[in-house]
Amino acid sequence: MSGPDVRAASRAGQNLNPDRQSGEGVPAIESVPNVTIRLKDIADPASRSRVALPQLTLHSACNPSVISWQGKLLAVYKGINFKLRKGGYRAWYGGFSVPFSDSQNYLAVLSEDLEIERAGFIEDRHIRANSYAYNGIQDLRLFSWNGKPFCAGAAITHKPEPELGGFRKINRILLCELKGGTLHPVLLLPGWQDYEKNWMPWIRNNELHLIYAQDPYNILKIEQRTITDQIFPQARPELAGQSGGSCVVPFGDRFISVIHRKYPGVLNDPAEGEALVAYTHSLVIYSANCDVLAVSPEFTFEGERVEFCCGIALVGESVVFSYGVWDEEAILLKLPLRDVLERLGLGAFSG
Repeated sequence: MSGPDVRAASRAGQNLNPDRQSGEGVPAIESVPNVTIRLKDIADPASRSRVALPQLTLHSACNPSVISWQGKLLAVYKGINFKLRKGGYRAWYGGFSVPFSDSQNYLAVLSEDLEIERAGFIEDRHIRANSYAYNGIQDLRLFSWNGKPFCAGAAITHKPEPELGGFRKINRILLCELKGGTLHPVLLLPGWQDYEKNWMPWIRNNELHLIYAQDPYNILKIEQRTITDQIFPQARPELAGQSGGSCVVPFGDRFISVIHRKYPGVLNDPAEGEALVAYTHSLVIYSANCDVLAVSPEFTFEGERVEFCCGIALVGESVVFSYGVWDEEAILLKLPLRDVLERLGLGAFSG
């Protein structure tokens, strides 16, 4: 069985700097701050909604991405075969020769009031037949472009390293169009390091851009299957040590997104002196020309140490966040937008 011939993006002669990616777990801050803002608590219970997307198999559901789509909400999310809270990233089943976790991808359709109408598998087995995605495609970011739903995800494969007695894991970003319940590969983007992940799609003037890194803040422009430019707009110091999160979506005449910071550490049972891993998030407001106008204080959604946001959607006067909790729940949380902005010190942008 062989997969489709997916074109790989070229770099169009750009001298793109491979060191301009803020990797996972950048130790930018020595210890986890006392983050007291929990978004799920900031609104009156009558004006907020929370729903967990369904677990369709024994795989745990996590890391959803959401968009507003033709009067509905579309959400993609993944299933994984490990129990992070109990056993870390150790898979509870799988082949002995490639000891990497397995994953599945799902699509859910919801009303704007977060009522689940249907959910099912996304067909991606034809992608996994390619050498660049032997271990699947994970953490899809869902976005709309030219009136069609697209996804950007991390295609994962491995390379044998006999001298190390094992395998080396490699992530590349793959763009796909989502047609019905099937992912159709469009473009495999180049990588400058083994671990490319959490690039943030951004449609501006109907052109595709991807935020490559927060620190230093830089954006890749895609034209005719080619990376034609690497842009360095005005940033803010709060981006230091942060990494990608959601897609960037229109917000009036501006744009808005969610980013994250990972505080390195162990998952559970730390030895003396060891830190516990933790994730926080921030809202970012951008100008029409990509300059960063504001970065909110760090927050959590539910007060858990392990939360990860892959999506944000604006629906009327509300905002919908999509995030995973401990890689065992895929959550959509709907809140009044004004309440969120005011609690995060961004009330000046609520008009």
